[in-house]
Amino acid sequence: MQRADPIAPAPPELHEEPGGGVDTTPPATSAAAAEPAYGPDRAATSWLATGLLLLATLALAAVFAAKLENPQWSVNLVEQTVRAVGAAGFVLFVPGLALARLLTPRRLGRWWPVLILPFGLAGSTLGLTVLALCALRPPVATIVFLLLSLALCVWTFRAGRAQVPKADWPASLAILVGAGGAALLTLLPLVHAGYLTVPGTNPDAHQVIGVAWYLQEAYPLGVHTQTALDKIPAAWSGRIPIFHPFGAAIEVGRSGPIEMFAPFVALLTAGAALGAGLFAAAAHRLPGWGAGLVALLVGGSASVLYSALHPYYNQLYGAALMLPALALAWVWLTEDDPRAGALTILFLVLSLIAYPTTLPYAVLVIAAIAVGARKRPRIPAGVRRRLRRFWPLVVLFFGISVAGALAKLAGVLTQFLGDTPFWQGDINVFPPHGAAYGLANNAWIVPVAMAAIAVLTLWRTGRRAGIAWLALAALLLVLDVILRGRGTAEYVDYKHVTFTALILLPLALGGLVALVAGARGGAAAGTSAEGVAADDRGPASPGSAAASADPAVDAPAPAATAAAAPPAGPAPRWSARRVVPAALGGVLLLAWGAPAYSASKDQVVDTNPNVTPQLFDVVRWSPQIPKGRSVLIDIPATGTQLWATLFLAKDHPVATTDPVSSTTTYSVAPLGKRADYVLGLKLDMETGKPVPPPRWAVGRPILQNDQFGVWRMQLPPAEDRKVPRTASDRLVEPHPEPYGEAARRNLLHITGNPSREKGF
Repeated sequence: MQRADPIAPAPPELHEEPGGGVDTTPPATSAAAAEPAYGPDRAATSWLATGLLLLATLALAAVFAAKLENPQWSVNLVEQTVRAVGAAGFVLFVPGLALARLLTPRRLGRWWPVLILPFGLAGSTLGLTVLALCALRPPVATIVFLLLSLALCVWTFRAGRAQVPKADWPASLAILVGAGGAALLTLLPLVHAGYLTVPGTNPDAHQVIGVAWYLQEAYPLGVHTQTALDKIPAAWSGRIPIFHPFGAAIEVGRSGPIEMFAPFVALLTAGAALGAGLFAAAAHRLPGWGAGLVALLVGGSASVLYSALHPYYNQLYGAALMLPALALAWVWLTEDDPRAGALTILFLVLSLIAYPTTLPYAVLVIAAIAVGARKRPRIPAGVRRRLRRFWPLVVLFFGISVAGALAKLAGVLTQFLGDTPFWQGDINVFPPHGAAYGLANNAWIVPVAMAAIAVLTLWRTGRRAGIAWLALAALLLVLDVILRGRGTAEYVDYKHVTFTALILLPLALGGLVALVAGARGGAAAGTSAEGVAADDRGPASPGSAAASADPAVDAPAPAATAAAAPPAGPAPRWSARRVVPAALGGVLLLAWGAPAYSASKDQVVDTNPNVTPQLFDVVRWSPQIPKGRSVLIDIPATGTQLWATLFLAKDHPVATTDPVSSTTTYSVAPLGKRADYVLGLKLDMETGKPVPPPRWAVGRPILQNDQFGVWRMQLPPAEDRKVPRTASDRLVEPHPEPYGEAARRNLLHITGNPSREKGF
């Protein structure tokens, strides 16, 4: 007997007629219930399966936590983390709940709770950006947005407003548990630090914090010298919308951006994991527990954890929007669901704004799905007319962001097609072949094997789909080979293999889970009850039941269907045809899972704070230095210098003796040699040994900790006449300097105070 699909809307209720018969006609308001079931072969998820997945997730987090060196557990840390996660979750949950109840595609109806987080991320990005551009201050904009979202939530719970079916809670919670487990892993480095901070080593994080600080106090498109950054850096100006939900979380949590960063990134990780689980479930018809397992495995993989903990804020934000878009695109094209199509376009536009590189990968995936399903990506005329009403508003509020994102994408494509150097970042070596797939090895067989598993498991749904995915996988792997042959493409290749893995890894792991899940009977993943692959039946004709707008009219009567079906006894729960593929799938999962566990553990355990306690002291010192007095930052060109600049620039004109290279897009202090005060190192950054105080520092430091000190500065009379005052409220991006000067200073390998180097 075939089981009902847990995603599909609930079947219509039976109503007794006065004559004693049974009326199976659905009520007029149950349009969702009249839809044909999505994946009638999909097995149900039990509460037991959800509970086991929860126990496995908690056990994994406990093992990782036990591996931390010198963990700093405290009640205060737990309370602060829970409060920050709750504040960020509230900002995303309230709009997400309303939008999920209103907009979830009918074929995903019973999994609508899973879409709360993706819809909340998209809705808050849109809504808060509009309010910010209308010149509402962040506290006011946050209150207005949340009140409107709460009102919409209440409205959706009124009878007849939201046509969502009864949720399949065991399956939905299983997926949420898997995604929550991935988010929990990203919070464990806080236990190692003992306080809420920004993890990792990527200097990009200081730009995220700086932009968030700026938006809390100034209009997004203006110039304001009384903030840490005097304006939004040009390279980040198109991405302003992705900072507004972060800012709203800061307002609700009544915290600073540094304290809110890790909790908010944890929710972004959960969003990416949810998207991966839904993508795999749509491709392989996975039950809820299978989708939850894929969400945990992909979201907890070393590659995704690296994006969250390094951290790459905008890249992770883009992934959290792109992956749900791919799942919606699968429903759109294979189930001919126009609402899913409209949502796919919305999510792709937002992911383009967050991280422009996501767009070509998403377009290629949609093309592969369309070829396999024999469908042209199209939106019905009625939906297109409704969408056209909103395009003027989209252009008004998001035109600059979209234009900037497209320009960035065009620049990358131009670099790839031409001979110009690729854009650079903090990665200057080509990533190991297995790193993007969660494995700490450099074997080329890893991406090939993952692509082969993804293609072969999708081939089970039909030859045409298999060929389409084979072509896509081959294209992505060949691009990796080409990039590795270009001498300046290390950073771009890292981005390429990361997004390639975000596509292939969920499909490969989902395919293996589908093999394991198929051992206990039911139709093969992606096939109908008759065992015929959906895309091998050929495209539906305009008059067929599959293409009809009224399935209740076109579908054959139940009695006729029963008469046409050949008599068959119940299939055995276990058989060799199912056990052998399931055993193979289990072995391959373990073969990937064992080394992947080790790589993920190392990623969590080895992550240190980006903002150390000593740097937090600089935040507290800034108000203690007389406001308006200039400060010279005598720290080598490192992320530490960037953080110090950010912390001091709000209250003081700043300059630095060793500005960060002009090849970056960072806002840095101007080059200088003098100021009223000087912030310098007490210990060498590499050896930890004491170093001489900065040149022209007077007496003992007036503020100090074990790493930094602040001294008054006084130049000798001869130098006082010659050395110009260059400290400024305005930061520079990038720093202009003679050709080769940055390279010359980098060769010095400065680890102490730069003012003590020869040639200062």
